[in-house]
Amino acid sequence: SSFDIESSYQKFRQGKRQKTVEIKGDQSWLDTGITVKIGQEILFSVSGFIQINEQTRVFQNGELKLTLNKNKPIPNHPTGSVISKVGEKGKPFYVGDDKAPFHMERKGRLFIGINDFDFKDNSGSFKVTIFY
Repeated sequence: SSFDIESSYQKFRQGKRQKTVEIKGDQSWLDTGITVKIGQEILFSVSGFIQINEQTRVFQNGELKLTLNKNKPIPNHPTGSVISKVGEKGKPFYVGDDKAPFHMERKGRLFIGINDFDFKDNSGSFKVTIFY
């Protein structure tokens, strides 16, 4: 059940270090200052919203209507969604509102980003708490 799942995630968060960062809507990537190890599990908790243009406000899952665009870091995922990567040249992965822990497949600096290609018309911000 969803209650059991949330209970297991609460247990996962207990005893973990945590850091909260804010990524602004007009910012492509933010270095969290966290260095992860291979095999480490991390969990994200995201709040806030951004405007990806004058008409569209999105939460951490991004735009409801999926628009494929090869210029986005993850072309086949929603515009404006929260994403992450390990290392400046690491492969981006979707975070959104996924509550499950992410298993790190490489070591390096953890970055938080926004899946977009044009940041000039963006505003707002996401607050991201990372449990690691």
